[in-house]
Amino acid sequence: MDGTTYQTSAVYSTASTGLALEAPLSSSGSKLPIQFGWRGGGVALKIFPDGNIGIGTTDSKGYKLAVAGSMIAESIKVKLQSAWPDFVFSKAYTLPTLKETEAHIQKKGHLPGIPSAADVKANGVNLGQMNAMLLQKIEELTLHLIEKEKEIDQLKLLKDKVIELDQKIMILQSKLTPND
Repeated sequence: MDGTTYQTSAVYSTASTGLALEAPLSSSGSKLPIQFGWRGGGVALKIFPDGNIGIGTTDSKGYKLAVAGSMIAESIKVKLQSAWPDFVFSKAYTLPTLKETEAHIQKKGHLPGIPSAADVKANGVNLGQMNAMLLQKIEELTLHLIEKEKEIDQLKLLKDKVIELDQKIMILQSKLTPND
């Protein structure tokens, strides 16, 4: 605190709202953040007047929840507003060739459509968007694997034909070669 005296928070409970904590007001009458912490130990939790919450930080940077440090959860649900990558299976989708993907990797050092390590370090990662990008890559890889399996099956058939023809050639050669 800066040494200024502020009105204290009010804690009250009603049957309709349950427990409520009213934000303190500054000397000018504006709402102040509610802070929980230790004397001389910094702020552990800060609830801003706009409803944003900071845990271990005094600046939520405009996010509804900002956590400085690690967190653990049993489940996090991300609901995207954008399209899920099932479009990869559409007939209209142009699947990048493996040669195109290889060229992009050699030129830029990361998969196409995936942020670089430098981008992630500078800007962080949006988990929902990253999951969608990774799923798109998995779906593209699945289509490539299906295609490669078809090619392998064709090659096996060709191999069997070659073996069959080789055996026929050996039989014909044995018939054409006089026995001594």
